[in-house]
Amino acid sequence: MTANIQPFFNNCSFKAKKMTVEQFLNTIQTHQKQLNQLMNRTLPIKGGALAKAHFQENFIKGGFVNNGLQKWTPAKRTLSGKKAALANYKTLLSSRNHLFSSIAYIPSPGMVKIINPVEYAAAHNEGATFVVKLRQQVIHFNSKGRFNKDNKRAKYAQKVNIGAHSVTIPKRQFIGESRELNDKEVRLIEDELRKIVNGK
Repeated sequence: MTANIQPFFNNCSFKAKKMTVEQFLNTIQTHQKQLNQLMNRTLPIKGGALAKAHFQENFIKGGFVNNGLQKWTPAKRTLSGKKAALANYKTLLSSRNHLFSSIAYIPSPGMVKIINPVEYAAAHNEGATFVVKLRQQVIHFNSKGRFNKDNKRAKYAQKVNIGAHSVTIPKRQFIGESRELNDKEVRLIEDELRKIVNGK
């Protein structure tokens, strides 16, 4: 899945040194090379890193930040009360943190693309319902007749039919349009422009 984060030059306002309009235009012309570098290279890289950090922070907060925190539906394992290690991880997080760590950015002139190539990323980000067909599966049991995940320690196994059913993944958005991210990107652009115009 991908998302585009483009610079917001038109929304920027910043305080430069006191100068006339003519002086300002001359400054822009003088620093044209730096401004081109800023737009085509610096901002896509810094803006991409900023967006990646913002989207990863959603995992830590357990929701999507856009006009405030929109909390996710908690994963059932986090509500189970079990002491198993898996139950201690926050929703969409695990020991591998695969979904979290797979967020990346690809800078290009004037823009940056935020991606998460994990095959199930879009299902979590947008929500989805899957139909699971009727299938046979071998289930392993321990000596007390309880389901045993560790096949090597199981006492016996049984082949069972698992009926067709649907599985719904709630929408837990972590990438997308965000007012708070837009504000961060605008501040970044203003700071970088200020450095150039003020000669810093």
